[in-house]
Amino acid sequence: MDSMRGVANRRLRRLSFRARLALIALAVILVPIELLAHGRLAREYYDLNVDILQLTANSAVTVGARYLPAHPHAAVREANAYAERHGIARAEIVFTGLSADNRVLTIRLERKVPRYMALLVLGGLPARDINVTASATLTMRRSVVQL
Repeated sequence: MDSMRGVANRRLRRLSFRARLALIALAVILVPIELLAHGRLAREYYDLNVDILQLTANSAVTVGARYLPAHPHAAVREANAYAERHGIARAEIVFTGLSADNRVLTIRLERKVPRYMALLVLGGLPARDINVTASATLTMRRSVVQL
């Protein structure tokens, strides 16, 4: 390992002043560009997760609402099962509940953004956690699904 460092140091010493300056300038230019690229990827990761969570929440309550108002427990169970089948961890389902009249089903999902992702985005993310909420109601008079 030391012999490799020695070779690298000898090569660096043999470089002219202009070549060393060019290497430093290249590093000064490339490092910020690389950081911006990683920051953009982190922002895209965040936005993609927001979209996935919102789409899954919307679909889950739509599926569960088919059981309302006749079978409210089945509605909650189906909404949770749908969310889990589509990539939402059980710990990410914060709340699934019904309105007082059992006609509106609501689900709230939360996903934590890894700290290193939040640090990569220079402008910052809107939040460290992603929170989405969706509600659905049955528009027909009777439940579509009969148990």
